[in-house]
Amino acid sequence: MASTAAVTSRLGGSALVWPAGQTTPSSSRLSGNITGDTGRTALNDGTYLFVYKQGASPVGKIADGKGAFGSIGDNRFAGTYDYVRVFRIRYPGAVTGRKGGFDGFNGMITAGGDMPSGGSASYTGEVAIDMFQHGLGAASPILHLDRGTSTISADFASGTAAVDLGAFRGRTNGTNVPITVAAAQFDQVTGSGLTISGSHFTG
Repeated sequence: MASTAAVTSRLGGSALVWPAGQTTPSSSRLSGNITGDTGRTALNDGTYLFVYKQGASPVGKIADGKGAFGSIGDNRFAGTYDYVRVFRIRYPGAVTGRKGGFDGFNGMITAGGDMPSGGSASYTGEVAIDMFQHGLGAASPILHLDRGTSTISADFASGTAAVDLGAFRGRTNGTNVPITVAAAQFDQVTGSGLTISGSHFTG
């Protein structure tokens, strides 16, 4: 993602989309592209095409000149990643007719010829989770988990994968007061039977 070569690469990823007036986000695929020598980056959440052409500010702020703005990165992630970035974008209703935005990850898609057809592998990274239970008003429980570890185990021979999100070192409630593991509504998320389809893990 940091390359300055005169090459345009296709991007893909996932996001939570927040349309105005809805209390629950919906998941959406992100698409787009990035050109190394100009820094031009396009992000499309299915509702709005956000394009910034001159890179980000020193603190990661980005804008498209049409009223939409956002940021790159998340301070809960200490690591740097070569092929993926976190994006938070907000766009005005005057631009799209649907005021809203998205929070998500977009990165360079692995070429089909580079995907293994056999064997297995394990991938590790960082994870943060925010839990909001909508519809309960002031009584809605809020939980923030951060500085955790994500592990994905992929079996390319069978075309399946599993995920484990846990080992969180930070837990806070809705007023950002630290809480114990026992006081948290949950402290781990797991998934099994994910399907490897092309260059994506889904499920």
